[in-house]
Amino acid sequence: MTITEEINKNAIVEPVDIEAAKKYIGYASAQNEDDLFMLDIVKASRERLEDRLGRAIPRRTFVTREFFHSALAEGQRVTVELRKPLINVISVECTGPDGSPAATSDYSVRPGDGAAVSVNISKPTSEIAVMYDAGYDIVPEILKTTVLAICKAHFERSTDDVIGRLRNDLQKYWNENI
Repeated sequence: MTITEEINKNAIVEPVDIEAAKKYIGYASAQNEDDLFMLDIVKASRERLEDRLGRAIPRRTFVTREFFHSALAEGQRVTVELRKPLINVISVECTGPDGSPAATSDYSVRPGDGAAVSVNISKPTSEIAVMYDAGYDIVPEILKTTVLAICKAHFERSTDDVIGRLRNDLQKYWNENI
């Protein structure tokens, strides 16, 4: 079983600010209480796009934990898939069946679209935890535009498949830049 969680979720800087979202949607209210509503729409839109693409958009730190029902034996090699785009691996920690730490100095990182860490097990292990940074320091314009389009569809309660409609633009971006 794999669980991925964000570290310090409250520190996320959304790729689109509230004013840009209001302007794109055509929402004229300047009242501050509406800003929380717009922030919720931007956040939900970003999360929807991330889920669809399997990527982190703004850069942040994650921990992916891989749990094993029966302990892995010494000498086994295990691959843990990570969020993309992977920036760097901060730490890899293994835990033995009794809850004690197991040595984890032998691992390799696979960057790019198949971002993962491959860990060579040196002691019986029941859990591997990888802490890493993923996402973009500078969010590509195509992703910002897609978040705005999803915001508009969400605001208008549209059932339009915005991501599907922009799929060709997104694919072109990945092919040219990644």
